[in-house]
Amino acid sequence: MWCSWCRGPSTWSASQIIAITTLDLLNVPLTAFAFVSGALAIGFGFGAQNIINNFISGWILMWERPIRSRVRFRSVTFM
Repeated sequence: MWCSWCRGPSTWSASQIIAITTLDLLNVPLTAFAFVSGALAIGFGFGAQNIINNFISGWILMWERPIRSRVRFRSVTFM
């Protein structure tokens, strides 16, 4: 692990409780964090949309069969 003191979920839970209690004692409103995290989520969504569109387009181009140069096309006209 990258950290020697963060072994399990109980340590993470304790650190989250300590962080929220500290912010509450310092009178920091948690709604400010909700606003910032909402803005980050919207930005992440727009960025992920572009990345996923490019990924799907790449798969379509990769699996698409190219037109061979020796294939002849006929035009059919109905009279």
